Amino acid sequence: MMTIAAVSIVPVCLLVAVAAAPASAGEIETSYSVRLVAGYETNPLLVTKYGDAPSGAFSQLRLHGGISGHPGSPVTLFASGYAGTRVYESPTSDAGYDSGALRAGVAFLPRFAGQRLAFSLGGRYAIYRGTFTDNETGAVYAAIVDPTTLPPSTIPIPERLDHDSSGVFVKLRFKQSRRFSLSLDSMFDRTDYVNDYAELTDLSPLDYRSVRVKPGANFRVSNAVSLGMSVALTDLDYDDRPALDANGGAVSGTTRSYRYVNYSLAVSVRPADRWSLRVGLAGGERDDTYAGYYDYANASAFLAVDHEFGPKSRLHAYASILDTDYETATVTGDPTAGVLGSHEQHYLARFHRSLGKRASWFVEGGRRQRDNQDPVFTYDRDWLMTGIHFGR
Repeated sequence: MMTIAAVSIVPVCLLVAVAAAPASAGEIETSYSVRLVAGYETNPLLVTKYGDAPSGAFSQLRLHGGISGHPGSPVTLFASGYAGTRVYESPTSDAGYDSGALRAGVAFLPRFAGQRLAFSLGGRYAIYRGTFTDNETGAVYAAIVDPTTLPPSTIPIPERLDHDSSGVFVKLRFKQSRRFSLSLDSMFDRTDYVNDYAELTDLSPLDYRSVRVKPGANFRVSNAVSLGMSVALTDLDYDDRPALDANGGAVSGTTRSYRYVNYSLAVSVRPADRWSLRVGLAGGERDDTYAGYYDYANASAFLAVDHEFGPKSRLHAYASILDTDYETATVTGDPTAGVLGSHEQHYLARFHRSLGKRASWFVEGGRRQRDNQDPVFTYDRDWLMTGIHFGR
């Protein structure tokens, strides 16, 4: 098995390879963008009691860059990355976060396939830094240190969800005909959490490994209609997090693992000039492999509409629903409280206006709502934001 260090070094090596490619070997292409956003959210901490949730303004900065080189006609070296931060005003400052990712690889167009087959492989590295907050209070989440005291002794664990992830990916694209194409995406990921607090609390580490394989197909029915479908298979194995028995109790000496199967089907339509619609259905299952305590099934649907008002203005609207039902897991482990389940709704609308060849402005409003059998995971969230995008 590839070590963490080996996986992490892949993107760096490929970046160096791209940067070192001589100009005479082929054209070097670069891209970059800067996005600055200001907005307001009614419940950025996702506090359970929406009416009591603190609201606040935020600002966000996101930088993106990419480079590609062509050392030979069938080969392309590429690398891209982004870094971003979102900062909230007090008293919602704990909702802020920093994130970034780097991706690099090599792509081939084999001559024997006559431009019908595209193959790429590479590596990625990503980070996330945020504050782990309590959904019931909005304050930094606290874990129990000593359950024997009254009240039990606790300590804050703000870094519980901070993590680094690295991995390798392989992508295949095969264009069988003008109307029909196939794809296959595969990825191996290793995620390490910065501070598990395992030495100070009874919390188990969250570090895990995952393997994902996603075959897909796309069929263009006509110039105005296309159909896409995919199946994603994922294995996720924790390093030290214990498995759970049929009653939700920890099983010493056995680590937890999940198996996911997710399906999607989407139809894209252009019913008229300047209009496009995309509608889709998706479903999936998770298998908690030891005793099935956290097995669940979900189903979702979405609709996206885009309209161009002219060469410089366009509108994007999106709506989705998601239902998730667990087979066994109960609310807070209490069999009398019922089995876990949730219903989510997500809506947004964005107006985009070009300000020239390299600049644009947008304004967006949205709402996200989750109803859950467990009140701790129930929330409403509304937002309004506007921003400037510059890049090429």
